[in-house]
Amino acid sequence: MKRDPMPAADLPPPRYWAFVSYSHRDEAVAQSLQKRLETYRLPPRLVGRITPIGPVPRQAKPVFRDRDELNAGTDLQAHVQAALAESRWLVVVCSPDAARSPWVEREIVAFKRLHGEQRVLALIARGEPYASRLPGREAEECFPNALRHALDAQGEPRGAALEPIAADLRAHADGPKRAALKLLAGMVGVGFDELVRRDAARRARWLTAVAAASFAGMAVLTVLTVLAVRARDEARQQREQAEGLIEFMLTDLRGKLEPVGRLDALDSVGAKALSYYAAQHTEALDAAALGHRARAQHLVGEIRELRGQLDEARQAFEQAAATTERLLARHPDDGPRVFEHAQSVYWVGYVAWLRGQGAAAEREFERYLALAERLVRIDAANLDWRAERAFAHSNLGTVRLELDRPEQALVSFGAAAEIHRGLIRQRPALASDLSQTYGWRARAYERLGQPERALAEQQAKLALIRGLPDAQKNRQADHWVLNALVEIGRAEAALGRVDAAAATLASAAPLAEALVAADPSNLFWLAAACDLWVTAAALDLSRGAPAAAAAGLRRAEPEVN
Repeated sequence: MKRDPMPAADLPPPRYWAFVSYSHRDEAVAQSLQKRLETYRLPPRLVGRITPIGPVPRQAKPVFRDRDELNAGTDLQAHVQAALAESRWLVVVCSPDAARSPWVEREIVAFKRLHGEQRVLALIARGEPYASRLPGREAEECFPNALRHALDAQGEPRGAALEPIAADLRAHADGPKRAALKLLAGMVGVGFDELVRRDAARRARWLTAVAAASFAGMAVLTVLTVLAVRARDEARQQREQAEGLIEFMLTDLRGKLEPVGRLDALDSVGAKALSYYAAQHTEALDAAALGHRARAQHLVGEIRELRGQLDEARQAFEQAAATTERLLARHPDDGPRVFEHAQSVYWVGYVAWLRGQGAAAEREFERYLALAERLVRIDAANLDWRAERAFAHSNLGTVRLELDRPEQALVSFGAAAEIHRGLIRQRPALASDLSQTYGWRARAYERLGQPERALAEQQAKLALIRGLPDAQKNRQADHWVLNALVEIGRAEAALGRVDAAAATLASAAPLAEALVAADPSNLFWLAAACDLWVTAAALDLSRGAPAAAAAGLRRAEPEVN
């Protein structure tokens, strides 16, 4: 995210790196954002670099997140004013609720009066930016007025119109991880690509090894290609097992990402918080304290899971579930409390899945689905909660597929697809989630030995991606199209339709070249292009064209070096 740099000399020593402003209905998003920002460990090679806004820190923490909105009066409370004054940046979680929140509006105005216009960052959670300019869609506006207008001479948001640059955590845009990285890049003064590069570097190194090995000689080219494709497929299967749950569950599997901080320090924070609450009577704790304790238990559980201590992780998550269940019992009709308990139930099921306890994981995910259904009964108009049901069904489908029950998995995927189709008219971005459901159904049909239906699902997935809003102008959509074409080509090859597979892969080649040419530093696009070239090389080899296969691998070599 590019912003006008602030001179380091103008920045006072901050108590907080950022102040997160949000509507109460976006509390879950704000919690997740706070954790991502505070726990991200910047690459050592960047730490200490001098930028226009100061030296790059090891971690951008602490981050202030106020939770007193519901008890606030007409004026900002003293501790909020102090936190605003002592924060480098203001991060506004943008949604239609935030755009209508007088509390969020006052926090933005107060921060701008203290620090000016340039230190405000935006994160789109829901809704549409600038929808207030479109007749009939004003209710979808996600940017508060104070973000869309500069302060006038009287310090009120009635000045010149602004167009804030925002990170966008919606599925069809940046997504949760990349959105947080964009915010961090702006906050510490480094390039966004510098932060994402390390996540793709290992993939590029692996492809480099494959490409280099291809030149050992034509005599061993067949063996090398088979091994490369097998290794790629095994790596993709492992990635899909993790990313499938990431995509269809309420939160991404933060514990499966590369650790982003000192685990001992994070563990100590959680242990001290639990020690504090253990010294108090549970019944004496208010809702906020119980929520803090549950989050501390989640933190301890995630650290245990990262260390491979699954028994200890299960114990921590079960304790968190007991806490959130008690909190939910106090407020049975409170949607956010249902949401919090759903997270605990999810984590218990997830650890069971990691331990290979498929039946136990399925039971917990069925409870998770029941909680999602409960959310919809509380507020059937809430599109996010209605979509939650689809994610829960997809989650169950994924587990049932791994339990070798593809028929039942298809039922779950079908329920997810039906919900998504019912929501797409109101929220077109969910078409990307529906396309992924088609991809999972393709895998189920493959398991059932129905390759034709699997291919049809992949083709439906491709058509849906191509029909996304502004797909022709969206490079990210081009990336998804490229990946879908590669999957279709593999499916056609598996059906023995070698010529059709070759034509499909050939149609993807210009797209791969265009993506690499558009941004050679984007390693995500580069990896997708290299995947195409390696797949096409394997197909050429099977068609008796070793020279063409070698040429394809040589095409990949300069891009991954």
